[in-house]
Amino acid sequence: MSFDIFLTAFDKGKKGVFDRQIAESAFKDLIDGQDDSGWYLKLPNGEPCSSYLQIEEGPEIEGFCVERPPLVPAFLDALFEVMRQTRTILWWPSIDKPAACYANPAVLDELAPDEADDFEMEFVESGVDMGGWIAATG
Repeated sequence: MSFDIFLTAFDKGKKGVFDRQIAESAFKDLIDGQDDSGWYLKLPNGEPCSSYLQIEEGPEIEGFCVERPPLVPAFLDALFEVMRQTRTILWWPSIDKPAACYANPAVLDELAPDEADDFEMEFVESGVDMGGWIAATG
């Protein structure tokens, strides 16, 4: 069974978009290859891993999914950097309801009323914080 995480942008209660270049810049050192649907990731030491980042084509994207995320500091820092610059929520399946985190408080103003209640949500201030929250709830 695979653990996947999902990054979703929000804008005034609906799905939002952000510049794909933000993700490309953040993950550039972790991309091992790509295909039409996304990027194969590698570990910071250059070794391949089984992680895959599924991302849309085009200049603006609604978010992305990471299959089998490598919960290592370089990956978490790259993910945090994307979240810090965008109005996004990172979420994943959990026991009672989906767990989620955000790094940019402005995203809370973009959610539909009561939408935050759909998640067990945490504000994170770093990749380390995010990794701890994922480990505690994932």
